[in-house]
Amino acid sequence: MPVSGPLLLLAAAGLAAPAPATTKDPWVGVVVCCKSGSPDQYRLNDDGTFELARFPMRYLDVRCVEEKGDYIAVQHDDVVFWVKKESALRPREAINHYTEVLDKNPEDERAISCRCWAYMAVGELDRSLRDAEEAVRLNSDSPAWKNNRGEVLIKRKEYDKAIDEFSDLLSQNPGYFFALYNRSEAYVRSRKFDKALTDINAALVNEARVPGLHMNLARVLATSPDAKLRDGKRAVEAAKKAVDMIKYRDGRYLDTLAAAYAEAGDFDKAVDTQQKAIDDPEFMKDDGDGARKRLNLYREKKAFRDE
Repeated sequence: MPVSGPLLLLAAAGLAAPAPATTKDPWVGVVVCCKSGSPDQYRLNDDGTFELARFPMRYLDVRCVEEKGDYIAVQHDDVVFWVKKESALRPREAINHYTEVLDKNPEDERAISCRCWAYMAVGELDRSLRDAEEAVRLNSDSPAWKNNRGEVLIKRKEYDKAIDEFSDLLSQNPGYFFALYNRSEAYVRSRKFDKALTDINAALVNEARVPGLHMNLARVLATSPDAKLRDGKRAVEAAKKAVDMIKYRDGRYLDTLAAAYAEAGDFDKAVDTQQKAIDDPEFMKDDGDGARKRLNLYREKKAFRDE
């Protein structure tokens, strides 16, 4: 969600509060948001000390890839930097924190948008959509809040509504990267691969640092039912680039790389890579059955077509 308000608090008041995270909960692999839109950021020196540094930050949420004492390393596009744990919130912590903020100031747009993200991260999509709608109601001129609403619609698998949201944003600002990127994601998930490819190529002109764009490019090139769009060699190149750019194991990226290997005819690597994707429990929550079916396809030396 990009960086740029409250849910209907009376509607939420009767709902049980989510269980808070504990100090023993993991950090590595978890997507977090920062309490502030501009937290102190650090570089880890060779001698193990941390030095204040400035990194541009344009997302509400970033993934933790390492922890060291009171600090966590987070991935932001293709860059990794460090923040203090005390400045970051895991999803359940964020829900509780921003609910307290909104109790004091029900029109805090950033707070409601962060809670929208947190609800989405834990799969509470009805609550997430209510927060997204309220953020837009509070500030209907904010493209970021409308983009966030589109992201929730993707999670809810309401792809046509999401595409309409992003298309409306792009009609007003054709260069708005987040809408272009997320529309490409909605096109990929709704199997409109030709339109996805157009958006991906347009976004890559200025945003080649974004791993997800390379992953979606590889997915189209590897899995489209349209043979004119497929290119196994380019799919492997794009998928490997995406995997190399991220500093954590993500089953969806590995699943895409496996599909690319299969399209290129390298079924041994496809099987090995797909097995690694299956080892990611978060990925398996979303697409476990499909991942196992693709593994069996590759064992039979068949490529995957996303039909």
